[in-house]
Amino acid sequence: MPMAIYPVRYRLPTAYATEIGRIITRYAFLEHHLRAIAYGLLSVSVKQGRIAVRDPRAADYITMFEDLIALEGLAGLDIATLKKRLIKLEGNRDLLAHGMWVKHGATRTPVVQGVRGRYNDPVTGERMNAKADPRAWEISIAELKALTRLIDKTIRELTVFAREVSNARRAALRRKSHAAGTRRIYEHPPRGRTKGQ
Repeated sequence: MPMAIYPVRYRLPTAYATEIGRIITRYAFLEHHLRAIAYGLLSVSVKQGRIAVRDPRAADYITMFEDLIALEGLAGLDIATLKKRLIKLEGNRDLLAHGMWVKHGATRTPVVQGVRGRYNDPVTGERMNAKADPRAWEISIAELKALTRLIDKTIRELTVFAREVSNARRAALRRKSHAAGTRRIYEHPPRGRTKGQ
């Protein structure tokens, strides 16, 4: 929608408020999941991780995971496709949480306007400066529900990825201990005695 000054909308329809609440809550859980994976890859406790690991943007977690996976020599873990999706999800979540809901004369559908900071354009994913280029978007309830489903799908994929990381780390530890030549100690009967005595 073209840039203009619209009357601010204080109340949203209940269905919108409910779905936005779901999006914000589920996105917070997604971020929690990303932190947990990072702590696992770094082999630190949750308390240590909260102190030592700064929360990057969601897509930057994927870069961190790729680097840590390469550093540990874990093979067969591909998460590059998640990066683009996380950029889109984060941009949409930020717009919904920090955007201004306004009334637009051309539609009865609620319209959200990005009014400050930087955000990802929900359509292109391009980084935008809201002060220099405020934009307004009509957002239907169907689009909000689709966003909720996409967040849920991403959480499921991250759960699978966390399991794959855990399995790959265990396999790598087994290979390392096998390569180190760990020896088994066998008990032998004392010398001079036979088994039957």
